[in-house]
Amino acid sequence: MFRDFKKGIQQQIGDEDVDAHYDLAIAYKEMGLLEDALRELAAVQRQGSRPVEALSLMATCKLELGRAQEAVTD
Repeated sequence: MFRDFKKGIQQQIGDEDVDAHYDLAIAYKEMGLLEDALRELAAVQRQGSRPVEALSLMATCKLELGRAQEAVTD
């Protein structure tokens, strides 16, 4: 069911809607869906918007996933 929900969201927002992807990343992070949050943040980065916020949140997610080295180097 949740997979269908996420799929529906992806169909509703375009790649260019950076704010929606960023907000969705925050929501996923708060729900503990860190890999999903990272995917949304990658979409934000591709658009070149919110670079500091996206990198900071990506690092936080990677630290929570136990991937400290990636958090520092990516």
